[in-house]
Amino acid sequence: MDFKSIKKWLLCITYGLVLFFLLYRFNDVVQFAKTGISILFPFLIGCFLAFILNLPMRAIEGKLPAKLGRWRRPISLVLTLLLFVSVFFITVSMVVPALTDTFQHIAASIPAFVDRIIVLLEENNISSSFFESTWITDILEKLDSELVSLISNLSAGLISSTIGIISFFIQFFTTAAIALVFAVYILFSKETLVRQLKMLLFAHFPKNFARRTVKVARLTQNTFSNFFSGQFVEACILGTMFVISMSIFKIPYAILIGLLIALTALIPIFGAFIGCITGVLLIIIESPLKAVLFIILFFVLQQLEGNLIYPKVVGNSVGLPSIWVLVAVTTGGNLFGIAGMLFFIPIFSVVYNLLRESTWKQLSLKKFCPKDENI
Repeated sequence: MDFKSIKKWLLCITYGLVLFFLLYRFNDVVQFAKTGISILFPFLIGCFLAFILNLPMRAIEGKLPAKLGRWRRPISLVLTLLLFVSVFFITVSMVVPALTDTFQHIAASIPAFVDRIIVLLEENNISSSFFESTWITDILEKLDSELVSLISNLSAGLISSTIGIISFFIQFFTTAAIALVFAVYILFSKETLVRQLKMLLFAHFPKNFARRTVKVARLTQNTFSNFFSGQFVEACILGTMFVISMSIFKIPYAILIGLLIALTALIPIFGAFIGCITGVLLIIIESPLKAVLFIILFFVLQQLEGNLIYPKVVGNSVGLPSIWVLVAVTTGGNLFGIAGMLFFIPIFSVVYNLLRESTWKQLSLKKFCPKDENI
């Protein structure tokens, strides 16, 4: 055999051995992967943070005058960081008082709410002796003993819990600092890093494979950028609409529920409904009638947002049909929770576009017409 044949067979044998080892020691491989991810976690967070910060930074840098020269990048980065810090502190300053007022209102409304429930039960001929039955008493006694045991356990483990909380905060702030510094470094030298990655790719892989990889990476970057920027703008608009409309109709907890709906609206399809259910549970304690009004308002604003705002702001930015959006959200939610629901839509969009491109290419080579009735 010539050298190319030997090289091909060696690659096949190596691939088979590696695959066998991965399957045979699958649990060890998974544990090794988790360890590697935990070590690289600050840098992964830094990459994601750099990607998010790059969206407004790129827009700000494009608006700055060209005469600033090399100062455009530092100025745009500083303005972007100031923007995010301002949004964070404004949100906290709005959420903390709203949460305080919410808990106070709920605490004050619970007795009246319980009285209304008792009156409703009496009107439906449900005797109050129902609450004095044996199984209710047994449950209350069990809860009382469990509460005493919980308090004793908390007292015994107070020191270890305090140490654990302190170590958690130290680890959190250390990870956040490393991620932020790494993100700033990426944003300062993103063109250089991209050029170096391309050089490595073209130097060590075949030219066609390298070009295909660059094309897929560019498609992935554009898809994720369009999706996240559109979702953030759309969520802000929807949250503002709820705050204004709820304030007009004097529905309680307007700021808190508006912020909650804005955050959950980042999750397509199901996100806003999660915010709606939470809002109803908060409002119904104070006024069931206003809870019904909130539900009506929610569906009206959802129709307005779905038919007018979303197509204009987000549109077909991800290029994914509605049925596959539903599949992506459901699959991502089952596998990775809320993060999966958010990230699987652009991932599915990239796979969908690549598969569509490949399908049309193969049909063109085979001279197949998709409109042919025999297909």
